[in-house]
This record gives sequence, structure tokens and C-alpha cells, in this order.
Amino acid sequence: MSSVLDFSFFSIVELEELSSKLEIVKPAKEGAESDQPRRVKAQCLRLCNNSIKNIESLPDVAATILRQPLGLRWIDLSFNEMEGLGEAFSSFTELNVLYLHANKISSFKELRCLRGLTKLRSITLHGNPIAEKKSYRLYLIINLPALNQIDFSPITRQDRETAKTWAAANRRKRPEAF
Repeated sequence: MSSVLDFSFFSIVELEELSSKLEIVKPAKEGAESDQPRRVKAQCLRLCNNSIKNIESLPDVAATILRQPLGLRWIDLSFNEMEGLGEAFSSFTELNVLYLHANKISSFKELRCLRGLTKLRSITLHGNPIAEKKSYRLYLIINLPALNQIDFSPITRQDRETAKTWAAANRRKRPEAF
């Protein structure tokens, strides 16, 4: 099983705080030398239940605390204050699971950056304003074709067919959305 680095419930506002909290989350082994910044081995990063608003610095911060930041497979940023994603996830090409539920994401435009994550299999966005949009699930199925689960609910063959039909009808009306 891969190691989890858990920063949940730390009242984190800025991602730059992670370095200072690393010793609490993952204490150094006794006798370990501290002349270089410490980085740990983990494939899962839990940042849920904090007050994080901006995640633009996620790749840089991950590089300071993780030995192999580009190898992250699971990131949990649920229950934060994020309104957008920017390009924060574009370098995490090995990502399989992304929890973003209970944030403040309201626009499909904010999800476009996820298109390059070809290994992304599961995403959660429920509890965000965007999840109230009528075409929310269909949009995700079309734009993130590797997904097999949205909001803990499996994507069925019928879901994929419905999404294809929806996309064909809507591409003519709003090509910028695809």
C-alpha cells in the first residue's frame, strides 16, 4: 500500500504552510540528519478540511515535501474554500483519484485543466456550485473520458451514450465548452 501524507484538519490556509507542518504529520526517524530539507515518500496527499483557497503553488510545494511529487496518485482537497483550480494539477500526470467536493467551484472553465490527466479514474465535485448544473455529469464524462466514477457513483455505458448525444447537440451551440 502506498504511503499517505495527511494534512487534514490543520487549519491550513496557504499551501506553503505544509513544509512547517511536515514534522507533525511525519516525524523524522531518530538520528536522521537534518542538514537538507526533508522530503518524504508518499503517493497520496490529504489536504481536506482546511481553509485552502488557492492551489496554484501545489506543484512547487509538493516538490519541497515529497521525494517524487509527480508520482502522486491521489489528492484529497475536499472541504476547503477553493473557487478555481488554475493549472495546479497539470504536472500530476499519474493522478488516479481527485477529491474536490465541498469547495466553491462554480464554472466548467475551472475544470478544463484536468483534461490532460489521462489516468484520472475518479473525481468528486459534489457540494460545489458546479454540481448543481444540469449538464454537470455529462460534461465530466465527455471531457474526462478515462473517468469511471464521478462523486462515488460509477459511470455506466448508458451514461457514456447519453453524454455523447448531449455533446453532439451542444458542440454546435457552445464549442468553447468542449
